[in-house]
Amino acid sequence: MIPQNTLYFNNIMKKQIAILGSTGSIGTQALQVIEEHPDLYEVYALTANNRVDLLVEQARKFMPEAVVIANEEKYLQLKEALSDLPVKVYAERMRSLKLWNHNLLTLYWLLW
Repeated sequence: MIPQNTLYFNNIMKKQIAILGSTGSIGTQALQVIEEHPDLYEVYALTANNRVDLLVEQARKFMPEAVVIANEEKYLQLKEALSDLPVKVYAERMRSLKLWNHNLLTLYWLLW
């Protein structure tokens, strides 16, 4: 049985990945790995605490389905910066936990 979070690219299984803490050092390294292996991985969601500018840059580069900012005061800035993209934008730390509770992705828990 094929996992639900698997896409196919040239007959190769492609995993959808959520990066929690994508603007931190481990998160940026994980995104580098994904960038080096676009045939194997696709970014499904990105999250960050406060670094809106870097999160926007990452969202534009990787085009995830969703982006979450934990600091609710930064939500409008993030929403406006991504308003021209078909990306769902959320705020609050708990929203990211709810988002991950569906069957479409593999989680890589990276500490913020």
